Amino acid sequence: ELGPAIRDAISALDPVFRDVVTLYDVEGFSYEEIAELLMIPLGTVRSRLYRARRQLQESLIAHAIDRGFASAPRTTP
Repeated sequence: ELGPAIRDAISALDPVFRDVVTLYDVEGFSYEEIAELLMIPLGTVRSRLYRARRQLQESLIAHAIDRGFASAPRTTP
């Protein structure tokens, strides 16, 4: 059940983030290889990967809450 949720979360990413996370986490390319393939600086690869993973985390937490596997985070007054 988690596989489709992960695919959906990756698909929902903005293309610049989706490309980097797919190349690194799915395809196994190194940061340097991704920078070369996408013709972007190495720091941009790192930044986009960080942001993509944060977005994926938020999406998957929402999925877990919707499915009853987790509860919504508590807020303190």
